Parts: sequence; C-alpha cells; structure tokens
Amino acid sequence: MSILAGALSNHVFAQPRAHQERLLIFAMVGHRMSRTRPFGNTMETDRQPLWKCPKCNEQFVTRNMWHSCGKFTLEALFARSEPQVFGLFNRFAEMVRLCGPVTMIPQKSRVAFQVRVRFAGCYPRKSHLICAFALPRVVDDPRFFKVEKFGPHFVGHSIRVFTDADLDQDLQRWLHEAYDVGAQRHVKP
Repeated sequence: MSILAGALSNHVFAQPRAHQERLLIFAMVGHRMSRTRPFGNTMETDRQPLWKCPKCNEQFVTRNMWHSCGKFTLEALFARSEPQVFGLFNRFAEMVRLCGPVTMIPQKSRVAFQVRVRFAGCYPRKSHLICAFALPRVVDDPRFFKVEKFGPHFVGHSIRVFTDADLDQDLQRWLHEAYDVGAQRHVKP
C-alpha cells in the first residue's frame, strides 16, 4: 500500500464508524486509489438526474457531455510536486468538504470537485497549487490572477496557494459561494 493510501486509510478508519462513510472519498483498490460516491444527497430534488457515462461512470448534467473517460489517481497527479503541495491540497479539499457533500474526481492535470457540476479544482505544480472555483459573480481581489466569465452565473476565479496562510477565511467564504454554483442553486430547474 502506498504512503498516500495508507495515510488516507488511517485518517478515515480512525474516525467513529458512523462517520467513516461520510469521510471516505476514496476506496483503496490494490495500489490504486479510485473514487467512490460520498455520503449524502448532492442533488436538489427538483432537478433532472445526472447522466452517467456508460464507459467511465462519470456523471454530468447533460447527456453525452465531452470528457476524456480516464481513470486517474492522486498519486500520479502529485508525483512531480514537492511533498508540501499534497498537504496544501488536503487542506483545500477539507475546506471544500466543509461546504457540503461533494464528489472528488482526480483527472489528468487536476482534481475536480462536483456537486451537480464541477465547481472547484486544484492544479498541482512543483511547489504550489493553483486553486480555481466558480462564483456567480466577478470578485475583485488582488489574489486572483485569472478571472474568466463562462456564463451569467459561472465566473471562474484562480489563485495560487503557496502556504497554509493562503487557505484563509476569505477562501472558505468563496468556496461556500462556489458550492452553491456547483449545486446549480442560481439556475432555475
């Protein structure tokens, strides 16, 4: 078992049994880590069910949405990063989970977080993370090095995270707002 898988396993199974299912985002399969559905209902009840790709089982708001059908691991994604970058990622992921039930999806170049739609993600670099998330509005803050408008209620904001100090209350507040974008609370059913 890898160090990464062992650390995750120790964290999850050190919790009371009632909380294990809620905390378990990854299931260990041999030396690979694959995602599983988290505890909790992540969809609004008046929304259409998500479409599931028959090849990779990824879920999307619309049928046949373009994607790469890959199976990726955190180990591979963080292989070229310095060890503290994975620690920053863990703290960012915990901040996202504080917003509500999410699905974490490792991809080739990032880790995405999804409620109904993907609303946040991390791009590991050698010595830092790029954290991106969607807000329903443009936020003017010097920490954002990139802001892109994708739709009327979906504005991407990107920041660089070098230390724990960058993972502050402002970021937590923005993530709560981004979680609502991921749940499509700004879109009428």
